[in-house]
Amino acid sequence: MAMCFQGDMRIYEHEQWLLKELTEEVACGAALYVEQEAYAEGNIVFDYEKGKSYAKDYLKQAKEKFVYFK
Repeated sequence: MAMCFQGDMRIYEHEQWLLKELTEEVACGAALYVEQEAYAEGNIVFDYEKGKSYAKDYLKQAKEKFVYFK
């Protein structure tokens, strides 16, 4: 039983790490989409539609690559 638990825990830890990495990548990538005109004036205005689109595309690619998300 201990071996099974350790194996399950190792898989859980790996999946948790992978999800944290994906979350960070998606958040950083989506945050890069700002309105250029507002940024030129010294304001940061996020383009939420482009950010959402980026996040959806990135997660779609992740689901295709990684076995854990199928």
